[in-house]
Amino acid sequence: MRSLPALGLLLATTFLSPIASALITQPNGIIVPVDSGNGEIQLHTFFQNRNESIDYRIDANPTPGTFSPACDFRATLVLRQAGASYALGWYNVNGTPPAAGDIHPLIPAGSPVGTVAEATVIRNDPAWQGGLVGFALLGDQTHYSQPALGPICTGCNPAAPWIMAAAFVSKKTANAYYLAFEDGTAGATPNSFNNDGDYNDYVLYLEGAVCPDAGLRCDTGKPGVCAPGITVCNPNGVTCQARVEATSEQCNGLDDDCNGLVDDGTALCPDGQVCHHGACVARCTATSCPSGKACSGGGTCVESACATKTCSASEVCTNGACREACADVVCPAGQVCQGDRCVNPCAGVTCGSGELCDRGVCRRRCDCLPCEPGLSCNVTSGACVETGCATVSCAAGTICRAGACADACTDVKCPPDQICAVGQCVDRPNVEDAGVSNDAGTSDSGAADAATGDASASYPSDGGADPPIDEGGCTCGTPGRSAYGPASAAWAIAAATIVARWRRRARVRGSR
Repeated sequence: MRSLPALGLLLATTFLSPIASALITQPNGIIVPVDSGNGEIQLHTFFQNRNESIDYRIDANPTPGTFSPACDFRATLVLRQAGASYALGWYNVNGTPPAAGDIHPLIPAGSPVGTVAEATVIRNDPAWQGGLVGFALLGDQTHYSQPALGPICTGCNPAAPWIMAAAFVSKKTANAYYLAFEDGTAGATPNSFNNDGDYNDYVLYLEGAVCPDAGLRCDTGKPGVCAPGITVCNPNGVTCQARVEATSEQCNGLDDDCNGLVDDGTALCPDGQVCHHGACVARCTATSCPSGKACSGGGTCVESACATKTCSASEVCTNGACREACADVVCPAGQVCQGDRCVNPCAGVTCGSGELCDRGVCRRRCDCLPCEPGLSCNVTSGACVETGCATVSCAAGTICRAGACADACTDVKCPPDQICAVGQCVDRPNVEDAGVSNDAGTSDSGAADAATGDASASYPSDGGADPPIDEGGCTCGTPGRSAYGPASAAWAIAAATIVARWRRRARVRGSR
């Protein structure tokens, strides 16, 4: 670092970067970073050598200055052009400047370029409080990654802290940043920025460093499978990025082309078949539908009163009247309503190592990424759950709410063609004996059994278990496993028991 007079720095900046496009303005009005022209490796050369398409002026930002050290976090000293040798440390972010004893070692003084600090340096340190951390350069004056903690220029108008570190989002690697420090001092007057402004003295490359509020599930505002997103870091905070792009429509119960309609389009199924409730089934005939049903022009068995009813693309027919699909539907935890059916958005989703599926989106396990405010981490499942439920284990048929296990079907309102069983809305079965009813008093007429495909089966609605998906997330994330996680076997056994019981009851009644 070579000091440059403030006026000279301002003039140099004026020619190097349009003020309107620069992101960092010091309290005395100078724009940084700049090319100091002092023979050192400048940031623009450094980024070019690393094949990063980063504009060292336009892409520079004072934020984020705090990060969440994920399980794959590592900090590498990638550039050092300072004459002095200083240490770099980390500290817990709690709203106040850390005391000297609260800044913990990260990169020791005198370390060569290429020195790496792994995640264990922070995550295994008893001093880590489990939340966000900041970084500090321990020189003649401690400089922090948080801009608000910089030395105050009280003589500037208005008074404000000097920005001593610049952050750059990697264009090549997700969840990676360059954190570039100046090591010279800065004081209370406008001409006391004793630095050349090139921010190449110490540059850390932070991998697996997630900015605040990143990695959380979000809604993109788009329809269908394009709706679930995840918050990703950008220079100004986070944005909601879709995890699935629109594709050609398939018969799967999803809005694949993101046009707001489920399983619409032509030629979704082979000849002689039609798409019904997400599956290709044989086209019905005038005599193939069960009692109370009629073969519609679309080739599916529907309520007799709906056989000749024409509804709009966003509507469904119930009791002979058109209504908006999913109107008044309350799906159980872990399901969402699409096309007037509650479905599991994590079904068929395979996430990478260290991730789980959260309402259709793969995100890091909560033991590697902090939960949203108001939620706690279940370290066993990796899901964010209600406060009080982090250590609660519930039996099949129940879900943890407010720290206690409760019936998973409580307050659930399935669509008319579904019924709540074992914590999920499932299709009502087709039963030829229309006189058979379930414990809840609802008719057995409806779609084929979702669990077995046996038209003689039915489900009760007065019980059930939620799959291992709490309202804060789901545990469907390890490759090669069911979307319902480790409890899927228990769910299947419970469902099979219910099916068997109702088959027996149907047979007994049918033999009378």
